[in-house]
Amino acid sequence: MISCALTPLDAQALITDSALLLNPGTDYSAPASTYNSIFNQPVSNPNALPDLGSSLNKNPAAKSQAFETKVATTLKQFGEDSTASGSDDPLREQAETLALEQAARLVKQETTSLLSPLGTTTINFDVSGGNLSGSSATLLSPLYASKSLLTYSQVGIQHQSGADVGNFGLGQRWSTGAWMLGYNAFIDDDFVSDLKRGSVGAEAWTDYLHLSANYYQPLSGYNAESQGSATMRRMASGYDIRTKAYLPFYRQIGATLSYEQYRGDRVDLFGDGNYQSNPSALSLGVNYTPVPLFTVSAERQQGQSGDNQDLVQLSLTYKLGVPLNQQLSPNYVAEAHSLRGSRFDAVDRNNIPVMEFRQRKTLSVYLATPPWTLQGGESLPLKLEIHAVNKIQALSWQGDTQALSLTSAKSNSDADGWTVIVPKWDDSPGASNSYRLSVTAVDSKQQNVTSNWITLNVSPPLSAYPQQDDLSFSSSSSSGH
Repeated sequence: MISCALTPLDAQALITDSALLLNPGTDYSAPASTYNSIFNQPVSNPNALPDLGSSLNKNPAAKSQAFETKVATTLKQFGEDSTASGSDDPLREQAETLALEQAARLVKQETTSLLSPLGTTTINFDVSGGNLSGSSATLLSPLYASKSLLTYSQVGIQHQSGADVGNFGLGQRWSTGAWMLGYNAFIDDDFVSDLKRGSVGAEAWTDYLHLSANYYQPLSGYNAESQGSATMRRMASGYDIRTKAYLPFYRQIGATLSYEQYRGDRVDLFGDGNYQSNPSALSLGVNYTPVPLFTVSAERQQGQSGDNQDLVQLSLTYKLGVPLNQQLSPNYVAEAHSLRGSRFDAVDRNNIPVMEFRQRKTLSVYLATPPWTLQGGESLPLKLEIHAVNKIQALSWQGDTQALSLTSAKSNSDADGWTVIVPKWDDSPGASNSYRLSVTAVDSKQQNVTSNWITLNVSPPLSAYPQQDDLSFSSSSSSGH
């Protein structure tokens, strides 16, 4: 228990000293019991609504003065109660009670302001298509927070048709006068296709103005969209620059402006199946925040090739640890959009990755190279290596098929059972004794691919070579006789 002993004279002296600090130059000589006392002056506007802190955010000196006013008011209560009481014990009890209540009230007001120490949860409902595809949820949690430095983590989940993407990030923000600077790093993971992307970002925020920039880089290669699909995809690399601002005179209304560009030959910027090369887009949006808890936003994205997309979102931003009545009060919107009130806001980035596509090689054919030496009349089996996702419908051969007496397999689509008969050596002038072959495969998706060309070289028969050794031996024998 705090012990506080104030006599009526001590309390009155404290009241006068505090009032002199608040209003120098004013005559405070009149006793508190008379009408001329500063503490007994009538309220200038008894019907006025209480000030809810927006003016204090603009002027730090005004905030300090307001705190001193509260102290002076408390001392005034001490003086009035001590004058009415004739005993020291009741005065001590009342002083202790009032001091504790006032201190608890001030501490509660400071700790439960929109500068939440527990983090921020944001849920976005995409109502553009009526099926909530593109909706998301994020949670920013402070890991370390001081007056000038904040270290935080942010996790999120983004829902799209056919994909659920998780976001995991760490970052820091620190205050430098009228600005707050920060940086962050994220990993985005597509749980369905096991695709990953990394990003780094930078922030520069001030009252009612947020600037952000992000760079995105894929961390995994191309994966097939589905089993048997001829299309492969990965998360595209690119960057964006984002701005967010609010009207200083009416903080409920804000605007957003962003520019984004991605690299790749077949990039689906808007997720509508329209592939573009190195596409870019400019986005302009407006938003309305009637109370800190809810925001309605509309945005139009305009692509470089004439493509565009309209988005309408309903956002719920809940400050953990802040009384719900403050988050439902329009009087706290200005503080929520101020630099102090937005310290725990989620990172402004594109949490839904843009995808890059390429055609998958679903069909390939390789024709094995034959032996280097082939004798005329020899039967040679042809070896084919076929890699196909879809069923092979037909094989067709090109080259010297007739000269090689190409024999087909049991089925025209079977890779095994194809043979040729090597022609006899042709010793006529100008004969090449070389033959060429290739094969084309067609699958059930009407995709076709042609194999490599092979060359079959016929070796001359042994009788075609001069018998040099025998001739030399015969000559030597004749000379000996």
